[in-house]
Amino acid sequence: MVTLDALVLAALPRRIDLLALAVLMLLLLAYRLWRQLLALVALAVVLLGAAWLLRLGSGPVVGALGIAVLYLWRYSLAGAFGWFLITRVRPTEFMAAMTRMRIPQFLAVPIAVVLRFVPTVLTEGRAIIDAMRMRGLLGGPLSVLRHPIRTAEYLVIPMLAGAVRAGDELTASALCRGFGSPGRRTTIVQLHFGVADVALMLVTVAVAAYGFGVGLR
Repeated sequence: MVTLDALVLAALPRRIDLLALAVLMLLLLAYRLWRQLLALVALAVVLLGAAWLLRLGSGPVVGALGIAVLYLWRYSLAGAFGWFLITRVRPTEFMAAMTRMRIPQFLAVPIAVVLRFVPTVLTEGRAIIDAMRMRGLLGGPLSVLRHPIRTAEYLVIPMLAGAVRAGDELTASALCRGFGSPGRRTTIVQLHFGVADVALMLVTVAVAAYGFGVGLR
């Protein structure tokens, strides 16, 4: 994810974006995430189609819009890789891999916290929205537009309370799992480096080599 996101956000030709898009589509196919795959294809068609149409025009406004759409596409693709990591990689598996690779805890622990914290906050947010709708505090989109401050008040304050509670629970969980102890942690998760991992590594290295070669030209 780090390698492909760095290539996508670098000042490289759009061919790198398409290669990274192909890698992400293969990952979604491997996990059989059909709805997410369709959403990614639709996003690519809309943004890349808009960028192509804007290239046909002329003028400073059209040029500025074209640049904005291009950056929106690249950041959306980079965010899609981050979303895949957060939703598909479990923190226990991530920490087991980092432990076996002897990665320092000050690098691995913050990433593991993000992997656990973001889904927890999203789940808390959905529960808050459902509770607001059941109590009649949240109407349709027009109600949100008519009363944005009230809606934000009803939503933000419970979200902050839920985030603080989730942080306390994560801290307690980390202490129970031995984080911060002087000894080397052991894990019960058994990880294996399979054929799919080798294939993904080779594809990532090939895309990175191609991007590095293009950047030197």
